[in-house]
Amino acid sequence: MADPGRQTGRGAASVLIALFLAALALRPDIIGVGPILEDIRTDLDASRSVIGLLPTVPVLCMGLFAPLGGRLAARIGARSGVLVGLLLIAAAGLTRATMPTALLIAGVTIVVGLGVALVQTVLPALIKQQEAVDSTLATTVYVVGIQLGAAGSAAVSGPVAALGDWRWPLVLFGAAAGVWALVWFLLAPRGVELGNADGGPSDPRGLVALFREPIVRRVAAAYGLQSIAFYGTNAWLAPYFIEQGWDVVTAGRAVSVLNLAALTATLSVPLVMRALQERRRALILSAMLVVVGLALITMVGEDAWWVSIPLGLGLGPLLPLTLTLPIDVTDDVEVVARVTGGMLGVGYMLAALAPTGLGFVRDVSGSFTPVLLLLAAVTIAFALVCTTLGPGALRRGVRQDPEGLGSLGSEERPSGTTDGRRPGGSEGS
Repeated sequence: MADPGRQTGRGAASVLIALFLAALALRPDIIGVGPILEDIRTDLDASRSVIGLLPTVPVLCMGLFAPLGGRLAARIGARSGVLVGLLLIAAAGLTRATMPTALLIAGVTIVVGLGVALVQTVLPALIKQQEAVDSTLATTVYVVGIQLGAAGSAAVSGPVAALGDWRWPLVLFGAAAGVWALVWFLLAPRGVELGNADGGPSDPRGLVALFREPIVRRVAAAYGLQSIAFYGTNAWLAPYFIEQGWDVVTAGRAVSVLNLAALTATLSVPLVMRALQERRRALILSAMLVVVGLALITMVGEDAWWVSIPLGLGLGPLLPLTLTLPIDVTDDVEVVARVTGGMLGVGYMLAALAPTGLGFVRDVSGSFTPVLLLLAAVTIAFALVCTTLGPGALRRGVRQDPEGLGSLGSEERPSGTTDGRRPGGSEGS
């Protein structure tokens, strides 16, 4: 019987298309509500603090629910896990459009966060099993789908609402997620499972054991720090420019250029990886571009919209490169899902808190300049963490759990060791 992970050229193309379309559903219900928040607030007579929950709740839920994604997928399979997640996004998205109060909309948004968390946790494990599809290419396609879904939803939300009212964009996003779920059902690879649902690594204790592993903590820290840099920059860059005297249109243009540069850099990730031959180098180079970009922004005058290009070129590769880190940690597909769940959990909880925390810094300091300096410091910390994520450290992956909770990785232990490290206990590069 043919290995389900091995695809023909046509089958590999179907996998990439399925990944791309599934990713399109992961941001519209979060990003697309931004342009219509004031319409929702006015129509429902809600406070801004309540309306502010709509973009914040799903990101927080993505972090809280991410560790559960691997466990659920272990029971129903990776392909079914993604399908369930997409159906949750579609159903909750459509239901939100019928809610009579802002609090009820926020409550239903929790289900959106659950669906997104499930999809994002399972897809890297599924990518791991597609041996004929390059993991960096597949992850890049997936991230481009996320970025286009975010950009497209923000662009169409206002015009669609103008045709009727603010509920129509929510209907559109929910219906689109339903279509992507159908396409996933038709094109996604079959027979992909994530291990035994009974005991073993699916035991809740396995997640605690997993975070005892130094490499898992490093991967989670890297993802969390880049999430702070990404979401913090997108939240406060335009207000910084406006504070410096820019008009709203030019500030918005600078943020658009940033995201266009980020998308361009994301598309170039496979080429960059071929040139550098090591993910650690690409991560550190991208982080340094972010720091340079933030420094340039503090130096230029009004209307220099181009200054956000280096910042976007640095931010763009961080998400696809960090998303592929769990794939390198282990050959065990279930553990890839569990490491990804833990990584996303840390990352999105930090991401949900970043805009508010950085806003507090602005309120206390009276200026956005300390916010940019703090973002630069976070990015430097990210680069320092990445120096510990060399090929040797990633290949050793996670150790076998000493408590008998199940094999947390399938890497063969080096001779003379008991924990998967090299003789002498060196962490390596």
